[in-house]
Amino acid sequence: MRNKKRISILVLVLVIGIVQITEGNPGQDIRVKSYELDVTFVPAKHVMKGKAIIGFVPNTVKKEKLVFYLHGELSIESLEMEGEKIPFSSNLVFYPGDYSGVAQKVEVPMEKIDPSKELTVVYSGYFHGSKARALSDYMRIDRDGVLLRAYNYSLWFPIFLESHKDWYAVSFPRVTIRTPVDFTPVFVGIRVRDYLEGDTRISQWRADSVDLIYAQCTAQRYTVLKEGGYHVYSYNDSHSQEIAKKILAYARKLESFYKKYFKKSASASQLHVMQMPEYGDIASGNVVGMCEEAWAKFEESSYEGWTLAHELVHSFVWVPTPRTDPLFALVIEGFPSYFDLPVMAEVVGEEYPNKVLKWKEDSYIKKRETGKDRRGCPLPPEKPLLEIGDNEVGEYKDKFILSDRALFFFHYLRGKMGKDRFWEFTRDLFGQEALNYDILERVILKYLPGVREDIGLWLKITEYPARFHLKKQ
Repeated sequence: MRNKKRISILVLVLVIGIVQITEGNPGQDIRVKSYELDVTFVPAKHVMKGKAIIGFVPNTVKKEKLVFYLHGELSIESLEMEGEKIPFSSNLVFYPGDYSGVAQKVEVPMEKIDPSKELTVVYSGYFHGSKARALSDYMRIDRDGVLLRAYNYSLWFPIFLESHKDWYAVSFPRVTIRTPVDFTPVFVGIRVRDYLEGDTRISQWRADSVDLIYAQCTAQRYTVLKEGGYHVYSYNDSHSQEIAKKILAYARKLESFYKKYFKKSASASQLHVMQMPEYGDIASGNVVGMCEEAWAKFEESSYEGWTLAHELVHSFVWVPTPRTDPLFALVIEGFPSYFDLPVMAEVVGEEYPNKVLKWKEDSYIKKRETGKDRRGCPLPPEKPLLEIGDNEVGEYKDKFILSDRALFFFHYLRGKMGKDRFWEFTRDLFGQEALNYDILERVILKYLPGVREDIGLWLKITEYPARFHLKKQ
């Protein structure tokens, strides 16, 4: 009976929330400059307790209410500013940017806020598993540990953004994570210190200019392999630990090539690679997760090697692009879908990347003909790469267009430019401070004049002429 009541409440919240989110939020207009976090996790009870000290960017608070969001199972205990209690109201709303579909919306009258001062938020609650949004949402706190992502996934600290809005970079000058002693926490950025106090492990981190979507938090029972700034976190069986050694060597090679050919400044001075449960293949700044099955089968020239190369490349090929720009979907998912492959060719030879591309092309042609994936499930409608909106990325990534046609486009450029000129092109492209279609076209034509019409064919229509097929290139 209790479960039925809980489901009924959830449905009501979702229905009400849909109305609220479509009406918009006139009080939302703020940017965070920094977070100091102090969080305690109790995996056996599915519980966390947190304190966030939040600094704001000057002159960004302009409207009548200060609004932020937390995961729906969390509750606010207090809000303070320089020791003074701040009144607030909160209610559950539909929030598709959390894996549960529900968030706690907190509102504060603006007259009670001085944006030049720091706001302290104390909160606590649960993170139970949920498949409300997708089967691949693994986020939760349970006896196996802490498995949380950040904005757009699991709101484990206050987020001052509506769902699916443009995220931005913030600083985390001090993050303290407390767990039982047998768990090893992983945040993002730099692990500053890790020590024990009784039966509690305390892990301190620092991260500068981290996109809100990358502020994941994981804590599992790990064995840690460390070499210089490289940290590999494996489960405690001997096979997992042997794989960790292979992953460490491979990651070092990949990152050196990514820095050479893409963006030298993309990674922090530490790299963290974690063994993860099912669906845990993630890339969060300088943190990479690989699901347990991929970990167990890992070889450099294999699907698992490709997985690590793909997860690691994200931060090296991201160039700031507005979500409203037609190029956004290609940048955020098309770029990392391809640019790991030419580097794999440098590390393990051309055979495996060519095998991937051939398989991708066969699959793409069949999808165009049938409108279905290999399991017979309907695909989203075929459309040009530049017509995939920011709110459609989840429908297409790893399924159609972004994960196949985008690859063939860049492979076409590589074949036309030749290897050496292609690497000059990538260094130029990923050295841009911002990106849109005009900039991309300009950079391509700089290294491959006379292909303006072909760029349009690849990106603005769905035609796939025979001369573009891999066997014709």
